[in-house]
Amino acid sequence: GWRRSDKWLTGDHHCDWQGVDCNSELNVDRLYLGSNQLTGSISESIGNLKNLNYLDLSFNHIPIPVG
Repeated sequence: GWRRSDKWLTGDHHCDWQGVDCNSELNVDRLYLGSNQLTGSISESIGNLKNLNYLDLSFNHIPIPVG
């Protein structure tokens, strides 16, 4: 039910997916997923994105763990 999921989980490189920005080494640097009708919880695997500097999950239905 995502509003914008262009190219996600396709054969395209993850740097080409909607809302994903990568650095010069093709590591995910930023995720812009705000206002995208996302629900559920954040997977712990997001911690594997060691170069992630910005994450926008605003205006979705995702509980954000604190602390």
